[in-house]
Amino acid sequence: MYPIDYGYLEGAVAADGDGDGDGVGVFRGSAVGAGVVGFFVTADPGTCDVEVKVLIDCTGGEIDRVRGCSTTSWVSGACSCG
Repeated sequence: MYPIDYGYLEGAVAADGDGDGDGVGVFRGSAVGAGVVGFFVTADPGTCDVEVKVLIDCTGGEIDRVRGCSTTSWVSGACSCG
């Protein structure tokens, strides 16, 4: 369970290479209208799985909460888009 809303971009397929057709993961925060504010790249050393998670409408505090709840290793932190 994540501390903020989590879902997938409609009509988008993640390029994680496993062919499972999973969508691109999205965290949606409370800063309505902010748009894409950054992204996380995650890596799970146990499975060699790497994924990109898009941050939409997230505040700085929400980004920190998402970072803190992960059980995988963060390859890079949130990168601001603007």
